[in-house]
Amino acid sequence: MKCRLFVAALVSLNLLMIISGCSLSDQKCLVSGQVTIDSQLVDGVYLLFHQEHSSDVVGTARTDPSGHYLAKLPVAGRYAVTAFWPRVIRNAEETIEGEDRLGGKYRDSLNPLTFITVSNGENYPPAINISSR
Repeated sequence: MKCRLFVAALVSLNLLMIISGCSLSDQKCLVSGQVTIDSQLVDGVYLLFHQEHSSDVVGTARTDPSGHYLAKLPVAGRYAVTAFWPRVIRNAEETIEGEDRLGGKYRDSLNPLTFITVSNGENYPPAINISSR
C-alpha cells in the first residue's frame, strides 16, 4: 500500500512540474541517461532527483526496458540522485509494485547514489551503475 501511495505521489509530482512550466519543449530541463544493475540494463528503476543538500524531490524518472530514463528538472544545478527498484507483481487485474529489490540501500538523499550537474540544454550524464550487493 505504501508503494502505491509513493508511486501516486511521483505521478503527481511529474504533473505538477509540467503544469508549472517545465515541458518537453523547455529543453533546459531535460536529463537523459541509462542505468545498469550489476552491469545489466534493467526496467523499472526509479530515480529521484534532489537539489543538493536537500531531501526534497524535484524530479523523477523510471527506466524503460533498455535501462534508459528521461527526467525533467526545474533548473540547472547540482542534484543528488537516489534510486529504488521495486519488485513487480502482475496479474490480470493490476500491477503491484512491492519491496525495493535493492533493500533501500540507495534511497538516502543525504548519502545519495550519485550526483549529477545539469546545465542549460539537453544533458547526458554518464551511465549510473548500481550494485545489488
